[in-house]
Amino acid sequence: ASLLAEIVYNKFCLSLPLYRQSQDMAREGLVIPRQTMSGWCVDLTFDMLAPVYDHLTDLNRAQPYHQCDETTLEVIRDGRSAGTASYIWAHVTSELAEGPRIFIYCYERTRATDHLRSYYAGDKGTRYITDDAFSAYHTYESEMEGSVILGGCFMHARRRFAKALQVIDTGDISKETPDLLPEARA
Repeated sequence: ASLLAEIVYNKFCLSLPLYRQSQDMAREGLVIPRQTMSGWCVDLTFDMLAPVYDHLTDLNRAQPYHQCDETTLEVIRDGRSAGTASYIWAHVTSELAEGPRIFIYCYERTRATDHLRSYYAGDKGTRYITDDAFSAYHTYESEMEGSVILGGCFMHARRRFAKALQVIDTGDISKETPDLLPEARA
């Protein structure tokens, strides 16, 4: 147990790759291939950390306010050709939630609405989700018939204002005339 704890600590807290740990241990006379270490880390995740993940997911889902996003992830081996896009979905309790913030990351092969359906399956009550206006969220909202309310994230709203500044004439705006809209300056 202490050897596994050291390997996991070195890998995830000190960012020491498994191959370097393996080389270092071999210099001390303990030969443990990095593939073996990797297998131990995976087994630890499923055996010991799965209940923690499940509990945190339940706590996350119990909150009415959520922030969701998804991003691409390249996975080498998942039954599809190398380089095929996969996705990590992030579910974060809002800063409006009581207690500590909880971050849940879910691996999915697609960006489809199915993930939202399965993640929130069986939940009751109204849920508020801050999202990036991706169509999967809107599909999920319409399916939930009023029990899900979407709110756009401010970063995506900011993009609209930044784009507006690019299309208006800002040539005569100075520090003395801070109003950006042409009709406000007239």
